[in-house]
Amino acid sequence: VGAELADDRFHRATFRDPNDLCATLLEARTFPPVAPDGGIVSACGRFVELSVATHALDESASFWVALGFAVSAEGESPHRWKRLEGSGLSLGLHETGRFRFALTFSAAALDARVEYLRAKGFEPRATSPLTAGLERSATLVVPGGVPFFLLDARDGDVGT
Repeated sequence: VGAELADDRFHRATFRDPNDLCATLLEARTFPPVAPDGGIVSACGRFVELSVATHALDESASFWVALGFAVSAEGESPHRWKRLEGSGLSLGLHETGRFRFALTFSAAALDARVEYLRAKGFEPRATSPLTAGLERSATLVVPGGVPFFLLDARDGDVGT
């Protein structure tokens, strides 16, 4: 959709995928990142993927593959889906209309995490659109309206 390329600022390029997901690429700093503090525990668990709903799974996957992503997993339940990976990012394409996009996490001790989030004033729901109903999951809608899908690590990640 556009690009900002200047010598005195980080370069930025913005585009839309076939699902109308707006993506912005921002030039990274040139120094290495700081190692994370091992004592910090994520309230939501381990990040699994940016989940994106699509009505044309193969077309969406082809778009991202052309950008350098590779299909790393795929499945049919609870709907057709593919996970693509590239340059440290996991993208889950889901052929469903039950959500638009979300951040998906795998959480050990899901029940305890849900209770912790409730104690912090959040209101997680006891399911997510990424499970077929047998797996334990939760959905947390954060300020700004972006859903976080929390999947029980005992049941595996999305599609495993």
